[in-house]
Amino acid sequence: MNQQQDFLKYQAPTSPYPRLLEVERAEGSYIYTTDGKKYLDFVAGVSACTLGHCHPAVVKAIQEQCATYMHVMVYGEYIQKPAVDSRG
Repeated sequence: MNQQQDFLKYQAPTSPYPRLLEVERAEGSYIYTTDGKKYLDFVAGVSACTLGHCHPAVVKAIQEQCATYMHVMVYGEYIQKPAVDSRG
């Protein structure tokens, strides 16, 4: 089975006509596919639409947080500094 068949078999569709682009990487407002094409991402998710893909400051913050802890419990049980830090 190829990538497109696997995608269509295992992923819930969000539209009747999925683009079926195989993403190699994303940077800024663009998605780059495995066939070497560049697309302006008009379907960006919640954070990518405002920050762009792989924003260096966001990547750095995620790397630093993951080195400390990623997820310890649902919010409301433990104080997790990044969620309450007002310096952000």
